Amino acid sequence: MPAAYPCEPGFMLARGFLDRRSKRSIRSDRVRKASMGYAAGMRSRVRALGHPVHPMLIVFPLGLFVTGTVFDLIALFSDDAAFDQVGYWNIAAGMIGAVLAAVTGLLDWTAIPSGTRAKRIGLLHGATNGVVLVLFLISWLVRMDNADHRAGTGSFVVEVLAVALSGGAAWFGGELVDRLGIGVDEDAHPDAASSLAR
Repeated sequence: MPAAYPCEPGFMLARGFLDRRSKRSIRSDRVRKASMGYAAGMRSRVRALGHPVHPMLIVFPLGLFVTGTVFDLIALFSDDAAFDQVGYWNIAAGMIGAVLAAVTGLLDWTAIPSGTRAKRIGLLHGATNGVVLVLFLISWLVRMDNADHRAGTGSFVVEVLAVALSGGAAWFGGELVDRLGIGVDEDAHPDAASSLAR
């Protein structure tokens, strides 16, 4: 017997059944979350063009901190002070980005229902990122009065520790979104309409 093709009636009937079942499942999941008081906590409070702002902002401090640390590593094995300067200013820009990301993250965290695992994971995520920011601030302040903003071995070790901690903080953030559904639109599914259409 030949395999069913997408144009065959049996395939179309099965697809229609699955589509209806998927939509019912999404609706029942929404009702279950609302009955538990979770619906309001799932959607981000700070949004732009239909998307949460916090995930848009976190890429900047993370990228700038890692890049600054890499330039400081190069500077340790080079006589070129330009690498120290680039590392120093990358960290400065990363701290500005981290503060902006922290503000939007805090606003989103306040919407998560109290007493939930998501609230605890969100607190760990924010606290770990706060430690990362403080460590980079220490490294930056130590170099501020230096004309070349030279990164010594001590400040580089602090930066490496901060980058390692940021990996843990990123995991907590991923757990919030991918496992706990924080910041995910309540109507999300593979065939959802564009965020701009709402």
